[in-house]
Amino acid sequence: MKIVSVIGTRPQLIKAAALLPTLSARHRHVFIDTGQHWDERMAGMFFRELGLPRPDYQLGIGGGGHAGQTGRMLVAL
Repeated sequence: MKIVSVIGTRPQLIKAAALLPTLSARHRHVFIDTGQHWDERMAGMFFRELGLPRPDYQLGIGGGGHAGQTGRMLVAL
């Protein structure tokens, strides 16, 4: 089975740290980071400290209002 995880915010990164090892071991797994939190303090340190792998895809969505970010994510996905 192929599973795609779309992660965008720090709470999602924390949850992903618990789930990704199991998903990756049992399924074909694609890890997508929306990039909503784009700077080191907002997300970069979370990837390192939680031992998350580099995303397979980085959408680079950041800045702007909620509707604009959601629209850009849908187009990018």
